[in-house]
Amino acid sequence: MQQATRILLPDDDPGKQKDRDITLLKRARAALQKGNAKHALRLAQRHRRLFPRHELAFSAASIELDALCLLKRSEEARKAFDHASAVFTEAALQLAERKKRKCW
Repeated sequence: MQQATRILLPDDDPGKQKDRDITLLKRARAALQKGNAKHALRLAQRHRRLFPRHELAFSAASIELDALCLLKRSEEARKAFDHASAVFTEAALQLAERKKRKCW
């Protein structure tokens, strides 16, 4: 019998949480690389909900932005960009470069 995969909530065991966090991002990145932008977007948004202040939150925001662009959801991508620029000020230059190359 196959067991369901459980994603730990932020208040669960920190060691396991970190593993689940990274696994979720790897799955999102892999989906994006395979061209499955919808799945990548769902995973990145799940990461944002479960781990809003995690050290890898910028990676999830980047995946979300790329997925929105691939899906040609320009207005949502612009809003995601604005939000990420405000939250991740240290990475604003990276985001500014991405904005030049992307979907709006």
